[in-house]
Amino acid sequence: MFSDLSNRLLTGTYKERMDHIAAESGKYEYTCNFKYEGILAEEILTEELRNILRGGKVLDVGCGHGEYTNSWSDYAEEVVGYDMTEGFIETANKNKKPNVRYVVGNTKDGLGLPFPTDYFDVVYTKKGPTSWFPEGNRVVKPGGTILLLYLYNWLSDIGDYYKGWIEPNSNGAETLNIINERLAKSGFENIKTKTIEEIAYIPTPEDVINYIFFGQSKKFIDYVKEQHLEKVQRQFEKYAHDKGTDRGIKVTNYYCLIHAKASS
Repeated sequence: MFSDLSNRLLTGTYKERMDHIAAESGKYEYTCNFKYEGILAEEILTEELRNILRGGKVLDVGCGHGEYTNSWSDYAEEVVGYDMTEGFIETANKNKKPNVRYVVGNTKDGLGLPFPTDYFDVVYTKKGPTSWFPEGNRVVKPGGTILLLYLYNWLSDIGDYYKGWIEPNSNGAETLNIINERLAKSGFENIKTKTIEEIAYIPTPEDVINYIFFGQSKKFIDYVKEQHLEKVQRQFEKYAHDKGTDRGIKVTNYYCLIHAKASS
């Protein structure tokens, strides 16, 4: 069992934690390195979008710092990124292409999406929120495309090797039920869901710490490395010996990729 560090952890609402990440780095991206086996879920989403986008107007809900949003500028007439974190949008605006714009907002505030009815041809989210679904049906043209990628479960021995720091596994069934319930109330039509299994390895003890404490302050993570890296490394080496792999600690992520159409 690893030391209880809960009294040192940053807490608060999801938005407060995103604001903290934005203040530290300006970006929403893992500081943990991964080694992947096979195709990534994001690569599948990207290929799907390439097949769908034929000009028109595109909305990215939960766009973060806009790097992925910006990549679609050559595929659309207009690309709009929407996110609740001002710091991420500030970063996005520094690098945006001419036909890309970014909007700050939060669909959990009850005000809805700040866009005209039937404005977009395609809306997508890459591990973003679900609270915008009903509004998504409004702002997308009738028959327009909705493409959603969500991480709903993960499995790994990391929870057994670092007890006290991370839960053994996530509750995938509960997460998937929430997504499906909100989809059912969205008004979307022709909903089709595909499961994607993504295998990743956490390659070093330092990456284990970065993975477990993603979103915490750099000062805190430096403290954990200074005080606990040796113990983390012993567990890491034991895992590699027991499992007979030099790739690191295996994490299997389960995503759902959802296709839908806006109601006619």
